[in-house]
Amino acid sequence: MNSNAKEDVGGQRNVNTFMYLKQASRVLLNQAKANQEGSFYNYMTSMLTSVFYLEAYLNHSGFKFYGIRENNSYWKDFEKLNPDKKLEKWS
Repeated sequence: MNSNAKEDVGGQRNVNTFMYLKQASRVLLNQAKANQEGSFYNYMTSMLTSVFYLEAYLNHSGFKFYGIRENNSYWKDFEKLNPDKKLEKWS
């Protein structure tokens, strides 16, 4: 076998964006607490990242728990809702 031969390797990977956003928010918050100088921007970015985290989590939850698929018209309608309306779907 040729040692320089390349093989195609396939696979599937699930990326949960909400987890990255949650971790980023925590890191920024910890940095703000540790260093008061310039902390306003870390606090502000941490809060903004938390909002994105919530939105991403709601999308993930709707996708997973409601069995919604991307090609489904219900998913398109769900994705367009604001976070308040998405939260109402859970109650």
